[in-house]
Amino acid sequence: MNMGKLVAISVPWWLVFTEVANALPLQPGSYSWGSKYIQIAKKGDRFCYQGFSARATLIASLSPHPKYPNLHQIAGSKEMVVRQDSPDQLSYGSVNHLLPYPRDRQFGSELTAEMKQCLNAQKPYYKQKTSTR
Repeated sequence: MNMGKLVAISVPWWLVFTEVANALPLQPGSYSWGSKYIQIAKKGDRFCYQGFSARATLIASLSPHPKYPNLHQIAGSKEMVVRQDSPDQLSYGSVNHLLPYPRDRQFGSELTAEMKQCLNAQKPYYKQKTSTR
């Protein structure tokens, strides 16, 4: 009786999780992790990201990642991405190291002037500001 061969394939855990989790559309809103905040805004089919902490603020457009369909790449960065894990959680970081950011309903939904510029821009948008504190 021929049983055939058993083949094992090694796949990184994050790739399995990325592929197992169905691609959820980005959910506009605010998310936080400690003292770091992320705001996602949408206008039509354009998404913009604003990440801020006490030291800096980054405003950038988002686009689908060319290799990973569940990830959205932050304009101006080859490494930093976001992924919608659930309606109430966004993950942020590099492809290999994503950190969970739960939805923060206490944070206001007002858009800054830069976020409005990002949403109205026709090309990739990127603006970084450092704190004057």
